[in-house]
Amino acid sequence: MKLQRIIIASPDHSVINETCSDAETLYFDDLKEFMLMQSRLELSRTMVCWWCDNQDDITLLKHIHNDLSHWLILSEKLDSDAADFLFNSGTHSILPTTTPVEIIKFHLKKLEKHIWKSLNSFDPYEGVCYLFGTKVEGLTKKEIQLLKLFLQKDDHRIIKDEVVSAIWKDILVNSKTLDVHFYNLRRKLAPYNIKIKLMRRGEWQLQL
Repeated sequence: MKLQRIIIASPDHSVINETCSDAETLYFDDLKEFMLMQSRLELSRTMVCWWCDNQDDITLLKHIHNDLSHWLILSEKLDSDAADFLFNSGTHSILPTTTPVEIIKFHLKKLEKHIWKSLNSFDPYEGVCYLFGTKVEGLTKKEIQLLKLFLQKDDHRIIKDEVVSAIWKDILVNSKTLDVHFYNLRRKLAPYNIKIKLMRRGEWQLQL
């Protein structure tokens, strides 16, 4: 099964560039072009930042929302009925078109975290997790705990002291024990093209 991505789509390069590090970026000129794009996005989560400045856009928005789309809309033209419909159909925030770029970026980062969180869940009793929307089986409880630690960090990096404190607590653990756990977890994630990279001694990063 292919990993779900987050694709962030917008007509405005200045808002999107370097805003969401884990997201692929697409640009489009109008909503009709975005509707054509959707057919090739497969199961990807799409985060859309759109300036809604005319009635035609508002009408189109009502037809292109789906469970995989999460919207941040900037508009001065939405009436309360249209706003209610959009909030019930995947819109995360509606902001004035005069909103400063830094505030828009803040909302996009918040939305990105919300989407990734929705794609990750863990069942330590069954040894199963959904990681970035993909089912990974055959995990031990400690391996699931390691994955949770990675995902608590924005940069998906963890260090030895954090691992020992969170998982083994007061038990003395040598480096070889940690190496074995990371080796086994790497092996189980490899079929999904998810990597654990040793950044330096005692520091690891989870990478797509």
